[in-house]
Amino acid sequence: MTLKSTFYSTLAFALLLGFILIVQLHRYGVAVDLARHDSLTAWAGHDDLRQAQVQRYFEHCIASHRNEDNNRRSDDIRNLHQCAREYGSEEIASLVRNAPATVSVPVPLRWFW
Repeated sequence: MTLKSTFYSTLAFALLLGFILIVQLHRYGVAVDLARHDSLTAWAGHDDLRQAQVQRYFEHCIASHRNEDNNRRSDDIRNLHQCAREYGSEEIASLVRNAPATVSVPVPLRWFW
């Protein structure tokens, strides 16, 4: 094997690993967002007061920080826990903080986590 082919093989492997990690990181982020949503929905249940708190949290902390392409605007992102405390309640902040612990990190990402 020549030095040139070794370089290209290593570069291809590094790019493939980078792509896999980016995809896994995105999937993990989506899973955490779904876990947060599910835990908040379960917590609110049929209680009108809790549903109103969750709705206020989504309006002020999630929906207002999206642009036309449904992407988060980096200049408006605040700490979700602080926002949940301010516009929701301490219980909502606790659920938001604990949601990532309910999602397992995928194996390739776990090596670097």
